[in-house]
Amino acid sequence: MGASSFSQGSTVVQKNIGNTRVAFYASTWLVLVIGLSFINKGVFKWTGFKYPVLLSTVHMVVNWILSVLVWKRIGTSSTSEESSSTEKSKNSGRLIMYFSLLFVLNIAFGNMSVKAVNLLLSQVFRSSMPIFIMISSIILKVGNRPSLNVILTVLPIIVGVYLTCQQGNSAQAAKKADQEDVINWKSLIILLTGNIMCALKTTLTNKYLNQYQLHPIYLLSQLSMWSSFGMFALACMLGEVSDLFYNNWSILYNVNTIAFVLTSAFVAFLLNLFNFLANSSTSPLTMGILGLVHQIMTVYLSTIVFDTPLTSTNIIGICLAMVGSALYTFVKYKEQFKPKAP
Repeated sequence: MGASSFSQGSTVVQKNIGNTRVAFYASTWLVLVIGLSFINKGVFKWTGFKYPVLLSTVHMVVNWILSVLVWKRIGTSSTSEESSSTEKSKNSGRLIMYFSLLFVLNIAFGNMSVKAVNLLLSQVFRSSMPIFIMISSIILKVGNRPSLNVILTVLPIIVGVYLTCQQGNSAQAAKKADQEDVINWKSLIILLTGNIMCALKTTLTNKYLNQYQLHPIYLLSQLSMWSSFGMFALACMLGEVSDLFYNNWSILYNVNTIAFVLTSAFVAFLLNLFNFLANSSTSPLTMGILGLVHQIMTVYLSTIVFDTPLTSTNIIGICLAMVGSALYTFVKYKEQFKPKAP
């Protein structure tokens, strides 16, 4: 999605709280995850800030500061939880530092994907994430091998993504000056790498990091701290820092640009916070359904906000990808309750 978000669903303990609060957490998460996609795209499309990795760096710094403040607040009300996470962190510190590199690449390529293509293509391509998670889980031997039913659900996703990426002659002619509406080799590599990084982050978190059962807010504070340094180093390596200072320094005096960037970073933190609150208060199936609603709403709204051209082939592809994602979510959820073979 191009958002600087972190989730650690398997470590979250569900709590019995009121339905009104659950609805508030879930609906707020949905608004934030959709809003962040549009704000990030708006930064690149409507301001002079064209640096996806530097944007991710700002996200990480703001997440680091705010998550530390929230963790201190949680710690004062739950001393035992704070001391437990602190004790566990002594053993997990080096692993967190290693994971921050994967965190950096995941978020950086997520924002690079948002900049490289239009929001519709970015979201539909992200709907193919189950394929990448499935492959990485098999290669890294995490969990059980996917069943035939799960494998079949990814077929409409593959076909749907392929059809969505097709461009009709009339649409291309009308928008040929706008390169983000066309998939080229460079943008394809960025999209593929972004999905691979996200799949590896999900798979390796389940394999290694979840064993420490760290509080998500504490883990976010640690990951965002290390990621801030790593993200800035990556921005320097890619030439974004030098380009900003030597060729585009004036944008730092533009109030609208600064407001866009800081709003994006603040919304990214709120998304992480409400991601934890929603995951801790509702079921994985509910979050899966909300994720599908997020994809559908983002795809639909992006065609209106950014005037993205669509052909009938694209529309069929989008529908197939969304149906495949829905089938994958329900099949995976259903298989959680199947009795294991002796």
